[in-house]
Amino acid sequence: HCRDLGEIMSRLPSFKARFARQAKAFLLTLAILCGGATVVSAADSNGNIDTTWGGGGLFDTQVFSPTTAYGSKIIPLANDKTLHLVTLGAGSNEFGFGLFQLTASGALDTSFSSDGWIKQDRTVGSTTLYGLAPKAFKVMQDGSIVVVGNFYDNTSSPIRVGLFTAKYDSTGAPAAGFGSAGIVLADYYTQTGNANWLSFAPVISIAASGKIYAFYGTNGEYVLRLNADGTPDLTFGTNGRYLGLYFASPLFSNASVRVKAFTVDETANPITATFFGVDMNSNPTKSSAVMYRLKFGSGTSGGNSLAELDTTYAGTTVLGGAQSSTSGYARAEIPAFGMSVKEVAFSAGGFAYIVAGVPYSTTNYLIAMDTSQRRPYTSFGTNAVLDVTSLSMTSLAAVEVISSGPDKIMLAGQDNATYKMMVAKYDQGTGA
Repeated sequence: HCRDLGEIMSRLPSFKARFARQAKAFLLTLAILCGGATVVSAADSNGNIDTTWGGGGLFDTQVFSPTTAYGSKIIPLANDKTLHLVTLGAGSNEFGFGLFQLTASGALDTSFSSDGWIKQDRTVGSTTLYGLAPKAFKVMQDGSIVVVGNFYDNTSSPIRVGLFTAKYDSTGAPAAGFGSAGIVLADYYTQTGNANWLSFAPVISIAASGKIYAFYGTNGEYVLRLNADGTPDLTFGTNGRYLGLYFASPLFSNASVRVKAFTVDETANPITATFFGVDMNSNPTKSSAVMYRLKFGSGTSGGNSLAELDTTYAGTTVLGGAQSSTSGYARAEIPAFGMSVKEVAFSAGGFAYIVAGVPYSTTNYLIAMDTSQRRPYTSFGTNAVLDVTSLSMTSLAAVEVISSGPDKIMLAGQDNATYKMMVAKYDQGTGA
């Protein structure tokens, strides 16, 4: 059951590896599934547990007890501190979220919210929601903290589904004048039935300007934008959103693209966004890692603003070892079909690393994409694809790049046989 739940949780903002200074790895494990709480662990650059950090190398999130905390995201801060975001559940999928800040030694940082942690339950103002599911968070240039995710309100009729934005100052206090005690709700769906609220499942990108972009829909049909204050930006496209993908005339024949991350260039005119993901079944036996760019200009379709493929984005596609020029996208062939995209990480050197795998399987691949050259990085692995199936990780839902000395890639996941956390390290340039 722990293994199956691990796969289910990997669909949510799940456990990830995030790396701070001194090449120290901080891992949010899935200990919750078998033991009742998320555990943060620290390892040195050789993969050994750093017993000087926390309690013997571990920090247990029992501060949120009796609420269960699911591992999510970590941001390294100055002085080797770390800021952590977790999803909270209290039975019946009643989700909220928590933030906690740790010192360099792995202790709660009492300069943050006086005791080191914040717990946000599912009540916003006078409304008790079904849940809040955090998807992304960012520390802004002024030190404020922004958390964005989706909410579901089944207390109203029709049912409300949308995005929430929470904002805190650097001390962990709700941002003054921001929504209801620091949270703003933006409605995007209404439903007459009790549909699965996670089907909204947005992928979030928080721009440096503070504006929030969300790629959402059952198959990612829309891109919407919120203002920095969490309200819909109605100047963006039609009523604040663009149609986001080409399912009437798809990018790739017989392919269903699944996006895990995207970056926004607000300096471009028009604004562009580069998306990273996997097409699940581009032919009966193979899939592809995908990197493509859309532009948010004046294009329309059926009276709606259309995010068009940016044909000035000159990409390269590698299929079967053969390279060809492509307009608007780049692809790298994966020698398996039915792929889902598990994680995407970016290096300071302009590379994107995509983890793709077969759901409920140890079949996993790591794909390197050169974002500046707009092509698969063919020096990595075999034609930009590294088969990591031999690691036997059932729940491989983490990847990050360490930029201390020669860049390295570290993967974190759950061992298929023992259910223990595993960490693997590779050379960024070759995949060795």
